[in-house]
Amino acid sequence: MFLKNLILAWRVISLPVQLLVWFLKPKKRMAKIPTKRKRLWKYTISSHAQNEVADPTRNLRKLDVPDNLLRKPLGFENGKISKEGRLVYRVGRRCTLGINPDSKVIINARKASKKERRKYGN
Repeated sequence: MFLKNLILAWRVISLPVQLLVWFLKPKKRMAKIPTKRKRLWKYTISSHAQNEVADPTRNLRKLDVPDNLLRKPLGFENGKISKEGRLVYRVGRRCTLGINPDSKVIINARKASKKERRKYGN
């Protein structure tokens, strides 16, 4: 019982800590190629996705990624299936995240298009 409560308490505490680490990491360090994967809730953000968030031409904010993960998404789209696994796009208000649902790794991030937002009702 004690161990179960301890695990539950760690899950409640770890999310704000992970969000804090995500927000405090500067975009310049995110843009470097050998970026370490970051854990955010039950998802892992790959270095490629971090580089895409840090890319100034994509107009993504760091807040858009956790906002998409923690809120109810507008919708889901099936992506391609490759030898690495399948890909599902999670469409949010501001960004669309490509997630491998088997390993819970965020592979890419892009700004949600108007067409996607209209299709899923925003």
